[in-house]
Amino acid sequence: MAESFPRSWEQSRFNYLAYSIADAIRAMSDGETWLSLQRNKFGDDGVTALANALKENTSLQKLALSRNLIGDHGATALANALKENTSLQDLALQWNEVGDDGATALANALKENTSLQKLNLSKNGIGDSGAEAVACALAEHKSLQNLNLQKNGISTDGAKEIAEAFVKSQVLEMLKLGWNAIGDDGAVHVAKALEENKSLLFLEFRGNDITGDGAKQLANALAESESLKALDISNNNIGDDGASALAGALAQIKSLVTLHLQDNAIGDDGANEIAKALAANNSLQSLKLSENLIGPHGAEAMAGALVKNSTLEELEYVIARMQEWIGNEGAEALAVALESNNILQELALGHYPYASPDIFDRIGSRLKLVKDELNELSETAAQALKTDQKVRWGRAKLMVVGKAAAGKTSTIRTLLDQPFVPEHVSTIGIDLMLMHTRDWKERKNIGDADLGEQLAKHKYRNKRKHEELDQSEAQSSKDAARSVPKAPRAAPPADSANSASAVPSPPPQSPSVQFDKEVIAKAVNTPLRIRVKEQAGKEEKEISFTIWDYGGQEVFYALHHLFLTQYGVYVVVFDMREVLGKERFKEKLDEEGLAKLASQDDAIQTLRFWLDSIRLHAPGVEVALIGTFLDQVPELDQHHEIQETLEERIFDEMDGDPKIHRNIWKEEFLQFFPINNQDREDVDGHVARLKDQLTRSVADKAFVKEKVPLRWSYCLDQLLQQSDPYMQFDDVEALAVTKCFVAKKDVRKMLEYLHELGVLLYFSKNEALCKVVVIQPQWLLKNLSRVICDPSAKHMRRHMNKLRSGAGERTALPPHLDAALRRWKSHAVASRAFLEFLWEGNPVDFLVSLMETTLLACPSPWVSDDAGKKDTILVPSLLRAASEHDKEDGRRWVGDSALAYVDFEFLPKGFFQRLVALLFQEFQGVATVSEKLFADVARADFGGMKCLMEVSQRRTIFRFGSARRDRPLASLLALLSKELKEIDETFMRGKLGPKLFVSSDGTESDESCALAESLADPLAGNTIRTRSS
Repeated sequence: MAESFPRSWEQSRFNYLAYSIADAIRAMSDGETWLSLQRNKFGDDGVTALANALKENTSLQKLALSRNLIGDHGATALANALKENTSLQDLALQWNEVGDDGATALANALKENTSLQKLNLSKNGIGDSGAEAVACALAEHKSLQNLNLQKNGISTDGAKEIAEAFVKSQVLEMLKLGWNAIGDDGAVHVAKALEENKSLLFLEFRGNDITGDGAKQLANALAESESLKALDISNNNIGDDGASALAGALAQIKSLVTLHLQDNAIGDDGANEIAKALAANNSLQSLKLSENLIGPHGAEAMAGALVKNSTLEELEYVIARMQEWIGNEGAEALAVALESNNILQELALGHYPYASPDIFDRIGSRLKLVKDELNELSETAAQALKTDQKVRWGRAKLMVVGKAAAGKTSTIRTLLDQPFVPEHVSTIGIDLMLMHTRDWKERKNIGDADLGEQLAKHKYRNKRKHEELDQSEAQSSKDAARSVPKAPRAAPPADSANSASAVPSPPPQSPSVQFDKEVIAKAVNTPLRIRVKEQAGKEEKEISFTIWDYGGQEVFYALHHLFLTQYGVYVVVFDMREVLGKERFKEKLDEEGLAKLASQDDAIQTLRFWLDSIRLHAPGVEVALIGTFLDQVPELDQHHEIQETLEERIFDEMDGDPKIHRNIWKEEFLQFFPINNQDREDVDGHVARLKDQLTRSVADKAFVKEKVPLRWSYCLDQLLQQSDPYMQFDDVEALAVTKCFVAKKDVRKMLEYLHELGVLLYFSKNEALCKVVVIQPQWLLKNLSRVICDPSAKHMRRHMNKLRSGAGERTALPPHLDAALRRWKSHAVASRAFLEFLWEGNPVDFLVSLMETTLLACPSPWVSDDAGKKDTILVPSLLRAASEHDKEDGRRWVGDSALAYVDFEFLPKGFFQRLVALLFQEFQGVATVSEKLFADVARADFGGMKCLMEVSQRRTIFRFGSARRDRPLASLLALLSKELKEIDETFMRGKLGPKLFVSSDGTESDESCALAESLADPLAGNTIRTRSS
């Protein structure tokens, strides 16, 4: 139906244009994705025509409608379109007249829309009521990443609503609130939200009447934030007090890259504090200080900071803009500082009548040198990638394990020289971080591909080799000139062995191989290039460790078989008080503290378990044992006693595998490193020796020294830029081959190498899992740990309370799921609806499939769950241990029974639960009775045959009730033997050595039990070997 024309002739002209464009929008092809219609005065009627067309369009992704006189009616029409449109990702409505009613309509539409990622509502007069409506939508929307609410008259009340909303949002990355009237009180709300939010990357807060008090609140939040990369609080009035508070945060934060503080009345005192902080900060790249009150003394302080920052790894560049009155004194200090700074590329100083032009020329020349060097490095890097060059990557995995509360995370903080945290929360699942051994400092990006460092290695180490070759040839020429001439000889052929080995010929290159110049330029612009250049003439010994901090609670052991790998070194942390015997500390500890300690036997058993697990999953690796609480176990005699205990009860049985690091100093010898995690002085040098041992233990390993194609680093860099945390293997292969020019035959090899180093996860030996590549390991670990967690632990009680209350980053548990939460805790089962809540916004089918494939879960076997069995999973590692009464009751239940058992060379914790999961997956008709399934005992019904399964030390026992004629015991045992072998070979590297025995009289005596190998094939002979034979 034709649109009715408005009465105004001028408005008719604009609306006629809108109607024509609306027809064009309906006719758009799939390739047309962007439309800019700014400054057209369409008004509500014209925009309504566009909105109606938008309902039918399925290709448009970006629509710009700024300055079009759009009021609440036009906004409502766009809102109705958003409810139906599924393609629009970016909607720009700035500088219109949307108002609070229009904002409310758009907000309601967002609750139904699933595609919009960016919304600009700046300068629309939405006020606090409009902000409140947008906040409600923001808390629920699953895709909105970028929200601009500048210049909207929002005050403290509106800021509070927005702050509470973005705490709950898990996807919002950029929020602009500039030029409102938020003030210090509003800054308090935003700061509190910033501490809890995990997704926000950029926060803009310009021109909001914030003083030093508000800046202090933001500074406290910055110190706690783990995600924020950019903060802009320019055009406020924070003064020196606010600048000092932010400087204190700068000394602690790891993620902030950009900080804008223009026009904030900051003087020399504030600049001095910021300069001091820069010496400790290792992440800041952009700092803007223009239009402040910084004079010569502040400039000198900044100059001193630049000298120190020139070696910081994560400091790429600082853009410093200062007031015109720094003069010759301040400018000279900056010029001198730049002589030893190889990072700074841009220093805008404005026009200074009081500073010498010669000084500016020196500054400009120095900055140009840095830029020229980066350009040259980029060109060399592009050529190296094109010719498929290789370098030593020097990467390894540092895996830290041990029992809960032994001090693993605190030990890592000691290694990284980070402050001790007395009330540190236990690690849930596994945590990751990246650091470099030369300075043992944590780096900001867990998944850093090290591309820039590798490209710099190729350039500067090759340059050094060529310089040495030129020097050698020059010296040879001098020697030849001094010697007596000999008769001329024929020149060797051009392709002689000598010439080929002196300067290797690059591989042939294809003209179609072209790498992204922007990616290369960004990669080489890293401070690491300076260190690489300085070390070019030395032997390569430096290592980058990816540190994996494994949760110590026993429930998390179920995850470990997936992530214990060989390309690295292990640290096993234990509490020295427990190995000595906790009884000795009755006078030092209160009753509660003493009760938390394990007995000596339990402590030894835990240590032996970890060493056995390491030997099982990573044979031949090296291990460092670390004994904590040196402050309470300070005497050398005590350390010798611990050494003797470890030798007698653990080391003597290990036959040198794994290899235990030695701690030798003066005339002392230990095979562990005693440390005090509360003290950073390291008087006895144990920590320093530990760091040295860890570095040297992997420096000469083949996987560290091996030269890796630069294209692999480039490919990893591209993978880490993907928005999704995992990808299908086919998609990864396509990206690697077409964008990174990795040979198709090498893609799996590359992924296996990166998996072993802990950079990403790729389970190549599993038929189902090899189809998926997990690019962000922490994402997977976080989601698995939401389901596999200890309901009895304090942190899990806190977790359950957060689920119910909606505290933190998620919505509150709906009342109808409260029963599912209790059943998850009591019966270790999770319904589909409960999983969707736990994994809010994440792919439930993929995560369930991964858990079932890795035997972390199986379909629920509970008889009472039959109705919803397909949608309910059992998580066996959450099952509680059986009491003696439960075990006796189970034996009475099975009655007179046939008995079989399996002996293992080593039985990892969690193996029994994985066996139960596999049996429930593989055997049709298997079920169990409610309340009769435990972590170490399980009652099962195999299609009418009762079976009681128990685990005891290194033995798993099976008691069978009367067998059915159509399912003889022999066939059941044959299938059982097959499943045991599958688990052993798939997840345990075939190292468990399971041996199945059958009893002739229902007892476990050696005389009555025999190996059941012949039962694996019903047609085999009847010869059975007894245990004694």
